[in-house]
Amino acid sequence: MSILDKYNRAEPLAQQSQEFPEMRISMEGYELLAVVGDVASMEGVDLTPKDKRVGNENHTLFVKKMENEDGKEYYHYRLFLGPILEWGPSFNDLINPLYEMSEEDRLEIRIMASPGGAIDYGMALINVLNNQLIGRSTGILDSTAASMASSVYVNCHKRICHPHSTIMFHYYWGGAFGKGQELMAQADHHHGKFTSIIREHTVGKGFLTEEEFNRLTDGKDYWFDAKEMLTRGIATHIMFKGHDIEASEFLDYLSQNLSDEEILRLHIEKDHPELME
Repeated sequence: MSILDKYNRAEPLAQQSQEFPEMRISMEGYELLAVVGDVASMEGVDLTPKDKRVGNENHTLFVKKMENEDGKEYYHYRLFLGPILEWGPSFNDLINPLYEMSEEDRLEIRIMASPGGAIDYGMALINVLNNQLIGRSTGILDSTAASMASSVYVNCHKRICHPHSTIMFHYYWGGAFGKGQELMAQADHHHGKFTSIIREHTVGKGFLTEEEFNRLTDGKDYWFDAKEMLTRGIATHIMFKGHDIEASEFLDYLSQNLSDEEILRLHIEKDHPELME
């Protein structure tokens, strides 16, 4: 059974609610490291020896001690990412444990249904991925990632989608307030900054062409399904019947119009011949 298979078989979080009085939630060995949730009754209560709860309802962070093939222990962090709508220091409590990860630790970001959110806070997480966790992050798109959530996803090293996953890229939107000259200064600065960030995460990674990016800046939204994500390289793998299959391999199977059973058989023959009778 693969690690991801074990994760997919983990007991649903909702079924663990009876453990809340103890302020600890277990998912096959995972410990609740940080809840981004405004629950007054949990204020100031230690969840684990490592950290305390943090402040809004959008995200949860779990950690599990594991062993690599050499028997060396490391920690696997799993972050469930929701709407990136942070107002205040609570996001710091979520990010700080990631900066404390050792060189052996790994981060998994699962995005189930995130509409995106604030660019500045999303970039704080992306900075961790691109500096602290180079080559040690996996993004799993369980359903939909839009806007800033799509930027977080594409900055993960390994990017897994599901057959019905969706991703959306669009141009920035927002607002400002202040005196007239202040509005102009903010608009000029943010236009350059945000355009540069979006270009870096789309054209810069080869996911959109220059022509497509120009249409994006004119207001077009780009919605891509799993096949398009695999074709463009947005997703590096697809989770199919419990197996994460590389994009090129899966696209080759699709080009042959194979059934699900045939795809699964060919993949197992290729990567796991020991499982074949």
